[in-house]
Amino acid sequence: MTKSPPKSTIKIKPSVVTPAGNSFTYFLPKSSSSQTVHVKTAGKNGVLEYRKPHSFIKANFNKVNKLKIHVTGSLPPQRILRGVDIICAALEGGYGRHNLWTSGLAMKPAEASDLARYLLSRLALVTSCLLRNANHALTIKPVYAHVETSEKAALSFIIGGIGSYIAAQNWLRTGGDRLDLFLHAGIYTKAVNGIGPLVNYSSTSKKSPDYLVYSEKKDWHVFESKGGSIDDRWLRIVQGLAQLANLPPIFWVGDSPKDVKTAVCVHTSVDANKALQITIVDPPSKNDEEKESASIGLIENVCKLC
Repeated sequence: MTKSPPKSTIKIKPSVVTPAGNSFTYFLPKSSSSQTVHVKTAGKNGVLEYRKPHSFIKANFNKVNKLKIHVTGSLPPQRILRGVDIICAALEGGYGRHNLWTSGLAMKPAEASDLARYLLSRLALVTSCLLRNANHALTIKPVYAHVETSEKAALSFIIGGIGSYIAAQNWLRTGGDRLDLFLHAGIYTKAVNGIGPLVNYSSTSKKSPDYLVYSEKKDWHVFESKGGSIDDRWLRIVQGLAQLANLPPIFWVGDSPKDVKTAVCVHTSVDANKALQITIVDPPSKNDEEKESASIGLIENVCKLC
């Protein structure tokens, strides 16, 4: 009688399926006593610097996949960034919705057309460096490695702003809210047609955040945007967290000053041959120090043309 061959004992491991899209990583303070602002210490030659920024983040923040702003919801750890997401973020991130540009208070029609052409050219610049890999993640083309350093800085700034805009959409949606306005703070400090500054910063305030974000539920959020190499991510993030410390209240002129709901630092990695990675860190937005007299007052009719 012929014996059957012994059965194989080799176990075949199931293949690991990588989630599609680009990764979003979120960090919240471990406790109310966590340090959220890194302190500079003396480095080489006595120069003050942020030493061991990654260790600082690991010691004081936890990676999370759930967030509570208004309601509890899941933050997506992976998201396929569609072409329409990039277009919307590039054209409206910082400048508001394009249908709000033309106004005697904000911009003349010819100026709005010029701005649209500029932003479209900037979008073409960014998309010339992007491609989608087999996992549907947006990656930076190899040619980026050959771009001159100062031009890389400009591209990183633009792509960082796009990452921040999309992160803000995720952030608010998870909290049961939606993004209404995503404004460059610097744009609205400029005088237009001789009527004076559109955003009034007190001379005593040293805070100048990157983006002022207004939600459909009438809350203010502040986003600090960073972009650059993944190797510099933690240093850039601790720099951003320092800029978000003790922000002044924000309000529409005519209303009472209101503390920001959340203050968020977003880093978007920009490296040749690698997928974009978005890291979001949320320090407390509450000002525990003595209130400054400074506040940020925005003219609503200019921002929204309501």
